[in-house]
Parts: sequence; structure tokens; C-alpha cells
Amino acid sequence: MRRCAFAQQAADVMGIDICAAVSPASEAPLTRNPTRWKAPIAEVERTASPPENPSEEEVKRELAKNSPMKLPWLQPQDIAPVAVFLASDEAHFVSGATYDGTAGDSANWTA
Repeated sequence: MRRCAFAQQAADVMGIDICAAVSPASEAPLTRNPTRWKAPIAEVERTASPPENPSEEEVKRELAKNSPMKLPWLQPQDIAPVAVFLASDEAHFVSGATYDGTAGDSANWTA
């Protein structure tokens, strides 16, 4: 409710439209952090005991298995055009929208 109230106030008072470009995993230092690599394998394999120290190649292979487009994660330049569009004059009628840049991964999500 607070988020909706803030979005309404931002639109009414400041003329700001609240939109989001969402990517579950994109290439970044946080994505490539070895201390986090067990979690994606546990999620894809649905196991409570993933390998203790998986390599980056193992993680990429496991994530790609679950991706309709067979990508482990997106590159920042894959998401950037959405952000550029939302910041452009062409998006002047776009408000409260969420753009999922998931390379098809959203097909794996359930409502």
C-alpha cells in the first residue's frame, strides 16, 4: 500500500512515472561471486545439498538447463534498452509498468 501511495504521489506531485525493468540474473560482480554459486544449483536441481564449491562453468551449465533460451544469465546490454526506453520521451504514456527481461525464464514462474 505504501508503494502505491508513493507512486501516486510521485505521479501527481512530481510528474514521475514509476516503472521497472526486471532481470532475475544479469552479469555483474554479484552474479559471478563464488560464495553465491551454491544457491542457483540448489534451486535448479531442487536439492538441499548442492556441491560445496561449484565452479563458474558448473553454475552456468545448471542455470542454462533451466532457461528456455539456454542462457545462464543476461548481459547488462540485454536489459539496457528497456531502461533507455523507459527514460525516453517515447515512454511518456507508460506508467506503473514492469518489463521482465528474463530470456524466457519467466515461463518457469508460477502465479
